Amino acid sequence: MGPPYVGMAVMEPAIDVGTVPIKIKIRVAGLL
Repeated sequence: MGPPYVGMAVMEPAIDVGTVPIKIKIRVAGLL
């Protein structure tokens, strides 16, 4: 896995990318 800080640096962008579709889905649900 490598040093912990490398894992955190990789995970944070992944979490940000994961929240984008959720926000879009919420907006679409609000429009519908």
